[in-house]
Amino acid sequence: MGFEAREAIFSDLWGVSESKYIVPRYQREYSWKVDNLVTFWSDLHDEEEFFFGSVVLKKPESRNTRIEIIDGQQRMLTMTMLYAAIRDVHDDIGAEDKGNHIHNTRIHKQTSLRGGYFIIQPTIGLKDYFERSVQSRNPDFNNPVTKEHKRVKRNYQWFKKKIKELLVHDSLEANLDVLADLDDQIRSMQIIRILVD
Repeated sequence: MGFEAREAIFSDLWGVSESKYIVPRYQREYSWKVDNLVTFWSDLHDEEEFFFGSVVLKKPESRNTRIEIIDGQQRMLTMTMLYAAIRDVHDDIGAEDKGNHIHNTRIHKQTSLRGGYFIIQPTIGLKDYFERSVQSRNPDFNNPVTKEHKRVKRNYQWFKKKIKELLVHDSLEANLDVLADLDDQIRSMQIIRILVD
């Protein structure tokens, strides 16, 4: 089995290319707890060049095939929750156009007026709940059934609260700048991207 490793930034993986990812069914369920979020949030804000870790991906067999995430699925699902929280905070402060932009570039890629795809597809046990909550433009976090669903809801809510705590300005423009800076910080996170055959 061959592989190719290279340094990259998160935006090389997410939202700027046509890449679409899938968490294979053999992967464990989503398990990030609040202590994982606290560490991530702190590192994101405190480190000048934050190293997000490595992501191991299986090379797709064709251009339109989803790329399997062999390692890094916990972080990539967490990033989708963070982007959903950023999207929804934009909506909450009256900047729905910015929320739409985040949704259509970081969560769901619009390919035509009626079509598109979610950038990441979780395992079957999480897929339906994730799509109607995190990945929906009208999120519904009600009735989480499994512990995994409850972790997703809790982590999304934690991110949303932390983002709102950053918005201390009286002006909409200043708060939008804070959200844009957060997006820039995320997009510039350092990663090691490993592609395997």
